[in-house]
Amino acid sequence: MKTLNLKSFFIGPPPDAFQAYVNDSGVAATLAMYYTLHLTKQKDKLGLMRVLGCLSTTYHGRSYDDPFLHSLVQI
Repeated sequence: MKTLNLKSFFIGPPPDAFQAYVNDSGVAATLAMYYTLHLTKQKDKLGLMRVLGCLSTTYHGRSYDDPFLHSLVQI
């Protein structure tokens, strides 16, 4: 019986749908920013690397707002 290696499952870029939703929806962009803060608190480097690339092109540049950047740097 072959076991599923979950670490290899999560390596790589996030799904294209995630990127599309973050680009087109303000709610999805906000959720992605909170998810990034959660990953930072959990010190999940692999998950953080996957998500940070998507945040560069969020809806109306929300990831560059001062409250989010302050929270990200503070953690």
